Amino acid sequence: MTGPAADHRVLTAQALQQARAGRHPADRALRRSLLLLPGQPDALAGLAGCRVAGLRFDDGLRAANRALLLAPDHAQARGNRAEALHHLGRHDEALADLAALAAAGGPQVRLNRAVGLLSLERWSDGWPAYEARLDPAIPDHIRRRHGLPRWSPGLAGRPVAVLAEQGIGEQILFLRFVPALADRSPLAAVELDAKLQPLVARSLPALPLVAAHRFRDVRGPVADERAVGASGAACAIEIASLPAVLGNLSPADTVAAPYLTADPDRTAALRAGLAGPDRRLVGVCWRSKNAAFGGFKSTRLVDWAPILAAPGVTFVNLQYGDVTAEIDEAERATGTRVRTADVDLFDDLDGAAALVAAMDLVITTGSTTAQVSGALGVPTWVLLSRGPGLMWYWGHGDRTPWYPTMRLFRQQVPGDWTLPVAEAAAALTAFR
Repeated sequence: MTGPAADHRVLTAQALQQARAGRHPADRALRRSLLLLPGQPDALAGLAGCRVAGLRFDDGLRAANRALLLAPDHAQARGNRAEALHHLGRHDEALADLAALAAAGGPQVRLNRAVGLLSLERWSDGWPAYEARLDPAIPDHIRRRHGLPRWSPGLAGRPVAVLAEQGIGEQILFLRFVPALADRSPLAAVELDAKLQPLVARSLPALPLVAAHRFRDVRGPVADERAVGASGAACAIEIASLPAVLGNLSPADTVAAPYLTADPDRTAALRAGLAGPDRRLVGVCWRSKNAAFGGFKSTRLVDWAPILAAPGVTFVNLQYGDVTAEIDEAERATGTRVRTADVDLFDDLDGAAALVAAMDLVITTGSTTAQVSGALGVPTWVLLSRGPGLMWYWGHGDRTPWYPTMRLFRQQVPGDWTLPVAEAAAALTAFR
């Protein structure tokens, strides 16, 4: 076949391939395809996905709606519409689309619905649905070969191993549920990232900690579970499944923050070395290194000029990595020098926690630093992106049930940090 229809199929196939690879030309190719044949739901659904990925949520919603008018059962269009609605704050509508997809859709659809429910604090529906993250079809699913039965209330009283998953920030978040499990069964092992162990060992000394290790084979990531196997555990449970298996618990049902404790001697020494008379210590962290979403959650320190202009404040770097050039740039632009401490902020998480605990206030983007600071009970202000990278546990509004000392400042325009920076700067002038 030749002519517009054949040209359309070639362009659509090329565009959708580019969209899956995350390349911007997909948007142009899909628009060309729609010029040739305007009423093609596949092309419209692909265009909706491109627009959402490009943070153009209103445009993505319009394209998805056009596709669904032509093909009401088009799964890709409905999924892209749900994502656009979610980022536009129309959460109930997004959940309705995801619910329509969930029965016939795969585990990713069910997981998307779960995080939507959890972001709205609908714990009783969200936690059971969140188990979809464990489906082997989810990308980067970690295979486990321990062979132990999964803990459930029917196994109460049997020695249990708690299994690490996700990142350090999520492990800190879900750590609060471990004492509730210990009330039901003796803990044989609590697996956590090795960087967390010194901090958690001090904070919750009764926990039998083992280090989490992973490796990759031809089929993907695999957990090295020799320590779990040697622990004497009779059953096991993933740490992020604890709220579900313990009865769909909310953060209010568990150990309240602060539940981490920094090294008091190290904290005092760091504060003494940084503090000046009548000056508040404010730690700053402005970037995320998350491979998938770090770019959406990251800012430039120089763009924090309104914050750095606050009087009576000594700013302290909490951003790991070599950030000397960024600190120099910000100083040239603002006249304010962000100070650094002799702490390895990447490998020495216990030292980083001591530095955080030395602060009067922490201002950070949505990174692991926010979780550490919140779990330590330090006043924490989090600047949050809008769109990809906004994690479900940041919820909606300016407070979070996870950390009572935390305040949230949100983008209103995707990719534009002007408003949250300005709001945090204004709040800082009144902070005491």
